[in-house]
Amino acid sequence: MVLCDADIPGIVAACATREGEPAAPEAPWPLLMPFPASDPLAASREHACLRVAELLSFRITPPPAPIPARTVGESECHDLMAAAFIAAALGCDSLIWPAHAGRGDSVDIDRLAQIQDRAALIARIVSLESRGLTGTQFTILTPVADLTDHQLAELAADLAAPVDAAWWAARAGNSPEADATASRWEPLLLDAGLRMGPARSKQR
Repeated sequence: MVLCDADIPGIVAACATREGEPAAPEAPWPLLMPFPASDPLAASREHACLRVAELLSFRITPPPAPIPARTVGESECHDLMAAAFIAAALGCDSLIWPAHAGRGDSVDIDRLAQIQDRAALIARIVSLESRGLTGTQFTILTPVADLTDHQLAELAADLAAPVDAAWWAARAGNSPEADATASRWEPLLLDAGLRMGPARSKQR
C-alpha cells in the first residue's frame, strides 16, 4: 500500500510504484491511502489523492481517523502506525511512506534519521502483532526520504509524474500554505522540464 500526501514526494512515490506493477494478472495491485490523516490540510490532500489514484489507476482506501496528539511527531507516529495496521489487515506486506527529508539542495540528516527510525520501529511492531494476518515480515519503505528537492523534481520528470494533481496546484493564490509549497516546487519542476498546466505556466 502506498501512502500519498498529494505533494511531490507522494506523487513520485506512487508513480515509482506504478512502474513496478506486477505483470501477472492475478497479482494483487497495491492500494493508495491519503496521508497523513492528522494534517490540518487533510481535506485538500484527500481530494487531490483521489485525482492521483484516478490518473495512476490505483485503488483507494480511506485513511484512518485522526488521533489527538500533543506534537507533530506524535501525530506522525499515530498516523503511520494506524496506516500500517490497516495495510497489514488488508493483506499487504509492505507500506510505502513518502516521507522526505530534503530541503533545497541538501538533506536534513536529523529528519532522515527520524524517518528511518520510525519506519523501522513501527514496521517491527506491526510485524509482531500482524504476522498471523500476512504470514510475512511487514516492512515500511521510504524510497524518497534521502533525495534533495532537486533530485525529487528530476525523478518526477523522469517518471512523467502528474504533478498538476498536487494538492496545492489548484489552490495557489487562495491559501498561504499552498502558495509557500508552490513557490518551493514549481521552479524546480520547471527546471526539470515539467510545467504546471497552461494557466499557471503563463504566470511565470
